[in-house]
Amino acid sequence: MNKAAKDKEGISQFFEENKSKYVWSAPKYKGVVIYCLDKQTLDKVNKILPKLAVDSVPAVLNREFNKDGKKLVKMERGLFQEGANDVVDRTVFKKQGKKPQGEFSFTTVKGKLLTAPESYVDVKGPITADYQNYLEKKWVEDLRERHEIHVFNNVLNMIHE
Repeated sequence: MNKAAKDKEGISQFFEENKSKYVWSAPKYKGVVIYCLDKQTLDKVNKILPKLAVDSVPAVLNREFNKDGKKLVKMERGLFQEGANDVVDRTVFKKQGKKPQGEFSFTTVKGKLLTAPESYVDVKGPITADYQNYLEKKWVEDLRERHEIHVFNNVLNMIHE
C-alpha cells in the first residue's frame, strides 16, 4: 500500500470520483474534544474557540494554556462515531453519557457533524486499499498492452505433474 498511501493527490482525486462508494450508516463527529482543568479555563477556551479553525485548535490552545510546565487543557482530535466518546455523545449526539470526573472534567468541543466523509482522510483505510487495487489493476493492464504474453505449455505441464 506504499504507493497509494503516498499519492495524496491521486487518492484525493480517486475519492472524489468514487464518493458514492464511501457512505456511512450513521453520522460522525469530526473535530476536537477539549478537556479543561477548571471552569475558569473552560470559560477562556470558549471565548477563543469561535475565532479558530478546527485545524488550529490544538496548536493555539497548547500555546495559550499549556505553558511554563503547567497543563490546563488536554485535547482529543478525531472522527467520532456515536458511542466512541462520552463528551461527544452528550454534547453532539445529545445522548446520556458519563461526565468526566476529577481533573480535566470541564469539557467542550469544536468541530462538525458529518453525514458523509468530506475527504479521503475520513475514510483513509478503505480508500487507500481500494486505490492501491486500482493502481495495481491499471499497472497490469498497461503491462499487457505493452508486452506480449507467452505461455510455455510444456513448462506449465511439468509443474502440474
